[in-house]
Amino acid sequence: MTSRRWGVSMQHRLHKLAQYIRGWMGYFRLSEYYRPIPLLDQWIRRRIRCCFLKQWRKPKTRFKNLVRLGVDNVNAAKIAASSKGYYRLSKTYAVQQALKKPGP
Repeated sequence: MTSRRWGVSMQHRLHKLAQYIRGWMGYFRLSEYYRPIPLLDQWIRRRIRCCFLKQWRKPKTRFKNLVRLGVDNVNAAKIAASSKGYYRLSKTYAVQQALKKPGP
């Protein structure tokens, strides 16, 4: 579901992922052993950030979208010009702040 090669819209990808996780949680139910859930949540969020970066292939697009999401120009330019991979860039502080989880 979080494969970067899956050429579907992010809205469809997030909808399918939510269905899958809901079904998985319903099947296994929450037990007293809660520890793996936050780790799985962190991994899924990083994969989703990775998918967003993959969609913004060109440095110009990455820069424009990061600035639009609230990253300052210097950090957005560093990330846009970086030759590092999508998965590695998805862990940077600026990308995490731009694509952060919506608060209550």
